[in-house]
Amino acid sequence: MLTGTFLGAMITNASVLVSLVYLQQYVYLRFIEGKSERLRTLYGILIHGFAALLSMLFAYQLENGAMVDTRIVPLLLMFIWSRRYLSWAPYALAVLIILMRYGISINQGAHATMLNLLAITIVLGYLNSVWLSKQSFRVRVWTVTLIGSIINLVMASLVGAMPMIDFLEQFAAIFFFVHVVTMIVMVFTYRAIFREMRLHTELRETAETDFLTGLQNRRMLDRTLNHHLRLSSRTEAELSVALIDIDHFKRVNDTFGHEAGDEVLRRVAEIIKHNVRSYDRVGRYGGEEFMIVFPHLGKQAASEISERVRQEIEAAEFVTALGHKVQVTVSIGVATHCESRGNLLWTKADERLYQAKNRGRNRTVSAG
Repeated sequence: MLTGTFLGAMITNASVLVSLVYLQQYVYLRFIEGKSERLRTLYGILIHGFAALLSMLFAYQLENGAMVDTRIVPLLLMFIWSRRYLSWAPYALAVLIILMRYGISINQGAHATMLNLLAITIVLGYLNSVWLSKQSFRVRVWTVTLIGSIINLVMASLVGAMPMIDFLEQFAAIFFFVHVVTMIVMVFTYRAIFREMRLHTELRETAETDFLTGLQNRRMLDRTLNHHLRLSSRTEAELSVALIDIDHFKRVNDTFGHEAGDEVLRRVAEIIKHNVRSYDRVGRYGGEEFMIVFPHLGKQAASEISERVRQEIEAAEFVTALGHKVQVTVSIGVATHCESRGNLLWTKADERLYQAKNRGRNRTVSAG
């Protein structure tokens, strides 16, 4: 009866941890990946610490107040994913788990937790520094899982809150088995979710990104512009748009070939991206035409940025794969939301772009 109750608590523990996997990976891939190593480390410590806390809250309670649970699993996961974080992350997590355990109750079980986590952290930390971090993912999983679970079982037997013989007879087999199975299930659930969300991200980027320049494509630009138009109408925030067209681009393709034309498009895209603010939105609207959406920016400032883009493109010299030197100019039309409501904003910018063309090209037009 005792073993059955204990098994139920262990299964509950494992279920809680596995349920947390999806949320953890979703938040990491959506908001944390690509951020600074310090931020990734802080996130890893907090989310794994939260997992350990949940494990302790669903622990199996012994008669003397000691708690048996899967709190070491988040620590073992931290070692497996150690390449994501700063080197001290597992040690900080171990300290956090110890403090949380003492926060729940101060007894022999809490002291055993401290010794157990210290032993696991020291052994795996040493292995990680000299060998483990250089191994394949599969080797890291099995090494951390088996060594961590064995240390946990040995320490629980030696310094646990009940006699060693009683612990080994009643709990040891299930305790070890549940830890190993939980670790394996969690790790490969992590991997499956990671692959699924990575595929989703790649599909979304393919649908929203111009394959040649890496900028937003027309579909995404339209969504971006409509979003900012609604926001500007609701808050009366400034909003400007610039349409940029490469002058005589067909001549580049005809003279130097389409590969040279593609290289010019990529370089022009880089120049535009380099000159705008981090929260401006730049995209390839089609062919040799680009668009910049300037949130919270009036006509004067948008015109100045656009003119800087035009001047830098005019001064640039593009070298093709065959060594040909190509120079191009652009014409730009700028419009603001205050003078052109709704969808007329794009129309007004387009009209000014053609005014720039008709006035001799290689110029920025923001009035008229």
